[in-house]
Amino acid sequence: MPCLRAQTPGPVATLTQQYEEARKRAMAPGEEQGKKIGEAYLTQLTVLEREYSAKGALDPVLELQKEREVFEKTGETGGGSLDALRVIREKLQRDLAANEAMIARAVAGLDDVYRTRLGQIQVELTKAGNIEEAKAAKAILDGLAADSTPTLAAPSSGTKRAPWSAPPPSDASVLEGGLFLEPVTLPQGTHRLRNKISIGVRKPTPRFNDIYLLEGTKISCAEGGEIFLTLGKGNAFGVVFESAYVTGGLDADWRFINCAFDDTRFAKGDGWAAKHQASMWAFENCSVRGSFFPTWNTQDVGYNVESTTFKDVKFPDLEYRAEADTLAQTATLLMKSCRFQSCELPLSVLITTENCVFEQCTFRDDASPIPITSSLSVKVYSSGGANRLQAPYPQLKLEIRDLKEFRGQAGAMDR
Repeated sequence: MPCLRAQTPGPVATLTQQYEEARKRAMAPGEEQGKKIGEAYLTQLTVLEREYSAKGALDPVLELQKEREVFEKTGETGGGSLDALRVIREKLQRDLAANEAMIARAVAGLDDVYRTRLGQIQVELTKAGNIEEAKAAKAILDGLAADSTPTLAAPSSGTKRAPWSAPPPSDASVLEGGLFLEPVTLPQGTHRLRNKISIGVRKPTPRFNDIYLLEGTKISCAEGGEIFLTLGKGNAFGVVFESAYVTGGLDADWRFINCAFDDTRFAKGDGWAAKHQASMWAFENCSVRGSFFPTWNTQDVGYNVESTTFKDVKFPDLEYRAEADTLAQTATLLMKSCRFQSCELPLSVLITTENCVFEQCTFRDDASPIPITSSLSVKVYSSGGANRLQAPYPQLKLEIRDLKEFRGQAGAMDR
């Protein structure tokens, strides 16, 4: 009888096993810390429950018990407006966000090494004629490319806090959608919105209203899910948006600080356009990946973006409804000290940048001429990528400098 021998793993299987073991080791401290953070939160709930029980305060006790039940079942926080609960909930979300960011950083290097080595093995095996094993490497690489993106985390806030004072979190029912005419603070936690949340109303009588999203919150949107700021102020600090849909109407003023966006769409959410740049969008120390505004023009949208990192974003043409030289690089149409990685930018967007760096980016002309009637200058610092700009604009002075000449800071940073 022939002797059966165990088949020796090929180079792809061997590398994959090594990678999975290394990734597990790298994530272990963060996962253990996450458990401790959750246990500490439950302990704090117990302490608060005893304090309110000793005072004979039934409503707070019931609210704390409901919070415990939700957290133990789902690992998420609930609603409610108890101040003491809000304080420990905010600390929980800050601690969890910092821990997730630590885990993401711990595995990011391993993921990059794994992809790089798989690509090298694929080439080596193909050259050696081992096509089946090379196909195995390619299948993994294709799967990694199609798979969900790595863990997304908002830039660490450090000691920085939101520059606004948010009302207590609204009841969890706000997440079910509807029209809201009083200030709304979304409950902290991870939420998938399935319906439209409308803030403020324009007719018959305009009612301005505000919405607040607290640090540590994660928002995604199913089909039909949307946050629509009709008119008023939108304030988000330390929030992660994944596959979300955020819109603003005439006189909507959105402000995002220390936020992260993955395949999140922004848009003008109504047809009102009584003034230029009808909706304003401010981003400070944010990370944007995959998508931004699918379409835009200067009648509907104004933006002020500072110290933000864009990755894999294909910017659409920015249609100017007034002379570009009167709008570009002003406080309402500016991208300052930003970092662009593997992005595609039309000239209409490029001329709104100031003190920015570009890594492996493509610059291209717009489909339609840009109205530039007086002098305008822009200097970009670039490494790699492609410059496909050809359209002549005598009034425009465009300098493309080597990235090595850049001095200063650009892009989002932990604080």
